[in-house]
Amino acid sequence: MDVEIKNLEKLMIVYLKGRMDLVKSNDLERSLFKLINEEKGKHLLLNFEDVDYLHSSGVRMLISLHIRLEEHGAMLMLCCINQAVKKILEFVDIMDMIKIFNSEEEAITAFPASDAGGYHG
Repeated sequence: MDVEIKNLEKLMIVYLKGRMDLVKSNDLERSLFKLINEEKGKHLLLNFEDVDYLHSSGVRMLISLHIRLEEHGAMLMLCCINQAVKKILEFVDIMDMIKIFNSEEEAITAFPASDAGGYHG
């Protein structure tokens, strides 16, 4: 899974690309946990625009990330999820736990301006 990170003052945007299968989701989880520990207190927005598959291990990873971020006083948000991924998240009843937005712009707009760290589009 390819990952690109945009690091703002209080918000990290992670662009994911590819299939989030068992191996890739475990590797991604390790990388994101390292990032969260290095950037304590920053919120995390995962952009799923280029993710076409989500394995159950990816769902577990999202829950773990949510918990870890809450421990650091931050939150996890998702954006740009496709219908297949959305159905999985609805099935496992995660939609109420993690904020999900249709677009990156919508997520950033909903994010308090003082916390976005200078994002201007």
